[in-house]
Amino acid sequence: MALVEKKESLISQIATIDKELTQAFSGKPVVETAKVPKTRKARKGKKGSIGEAILSLLSEAGKSGLSTADLAKKSGKKPGSVHNWIATAGLKSGKIERAERGVYRLKA
Repeated sequence: MALVEKKESLISQIATIDKELTQAFSGKPVVETAKVPKTRKARKGKKGSIGEAILSLLSEAGKSGLSTADLAKKSGKKPGSVHNWIATAGLKSGKIERAERGVYRLKA
């Protein structure tokens, strides 16, 4: 956050200097035109939503299961997030199993 605050401070200083230069060369007061851009915070989804989505899709898929790419596409999540959830929470929970390389299904 310190870098963002420093950036905003520098942008503000540049706007002030620009305003002074314009006043010096035109002789007229200048209305401030430069705006400091607002920073956005990353949106976070509901906790556990990826797991619920994956388990729901795997239950629909049945014994054949789904690949991580298909799970990502159908759930609207990033492939890396799907893979990470499967590797960290999914397999360890005992609810899913590996059908073949890159393909997972619900445990019977």
